[in-house]
Amino acid sequence: MLKHYIQFMVRSNSLTTIYVEQEVAERKLELAKVPENAYAYSFFDRAEAVVEGEKLVGVKRNESSLTYFGKVYTLDEVKAYFEKEFPENTGVSDNMVKYGVTRVVRTCCDDWIPLKEGDTVI
Repeated sequence: MLKHYIQFMVRSNSLTTIYVEQEVAERKLELAKVPENAYAYSFFDRAEAVVEGEKLVGVKRNESSLTYFGKVYTLDEVKAYFEKEFPENTGVSDNMVKYGVTRVVRTCCDDWIPLKEGDTVI
């Protein structure tokens, strides 16, 4: 049987990312319980079957792009933000230029993450 899941990216206390999966009836955020410190999520499907009492789980497939909780910034907006708040810190804008990144998201956990094609922000 094909089942639908939502996978949250969650910032842990040790500043690492943990992944929390929840089964959902449909690919809708409102059907899930958003974990505290979740900064992004995606959907995927997985086939599951019970054979001789053992649950067999297939590989992830039909993975969606990421949706972030945060705000989108362009290079000019990043430069203006850091110039006002942290004038000595040019790391984010320098990396954007170095790697050709045109947009980043500042997540609800204050991370600055490059946006990939297809990613969305709410």
